[in-house]
Amino acid sequence: MKTGFLAAAVLLLLGALAPSPALALRKGESSRDFALDLRFGLWKPSSIDSGLGAKPYEKIFGTNAGLMPELGAEWIPWDGYGVFSIGGSAGFTWRSGNALTTALTPSQDTTELMAVPLSLYLSYRWDYLMEQWNIPLVPYVRGGFSYWIWWVFDQKNSIAEWTDGSNAIGGKPGLHVRPGVAFLLDFIDTGAANDFDSSIGVNNSYLYFEGNFAWVNGFGAGGLDFSSNSFSAGLLFEF
Repeated sequence: MKTGFLAAAVLLLLGALAPSPALALRKGESSRDFALDLRFGLWKPSSIDSGLGAKPYEKIFGTNAGLMPELGAEWIPWDGYGVFSIGGSAGFTWRSGNALTTALTPSQDTTELMAVPLSLYLSYRWDYLMEQWNIPLVPYVRGGFSYWIWWVFDQKNSIAEWTDGSNAIGGKPGLHVRPGVAFLLDFIDTGAANDFDSSIGVNNSYLYFEGNFAWVNGFGAGGLDFSSNSFSAGLLFEF
């Protein structure tokens, strides 16, 4: 009985590692030239007010992370041993709370912090495991430049002012690195993946999870610091 069970386990393992019939059915898939992805993450700055002295951020907005959706697009100039692409993304995040008095105590006035994170990056997806061994996991990394456009609204929905009279609006450059792993959704239903490709040209569909390590402090220029360490999940389509 044990010998038969062991033989069955070995056969199953060899079957999983063998070239996939499902992959063979997709030999006529379209080329990969571009990619689009939509991701959702939680953003919580590590030390956004470190350059402001009084550190009012937590007193106004609290310590919870805020939702940050992002939309990205990539051009794929090389599809050989893995996929190399050049891309960019734009997102949006916001926080709301009660403004502080000159004594740094909460007031009855509301305020909102809005931010639009922009990025340009290089990306590499190592799909060798998927192409050669039928393992639908694709590790990847992307990284490059970040630029956060931000502004603060007062309770009248006007741009707020700092205590020195300047407008609370600006931008911050920085860098980011995003390592992650993607799961090939085509692996679940090859027939549906073929239909998706032939009808609208989507070559591969992925569900992915990634870390986001960002250093967005104007390269040490002071003021607001949008640096953070977070995680996000999303869908990516190659076509």
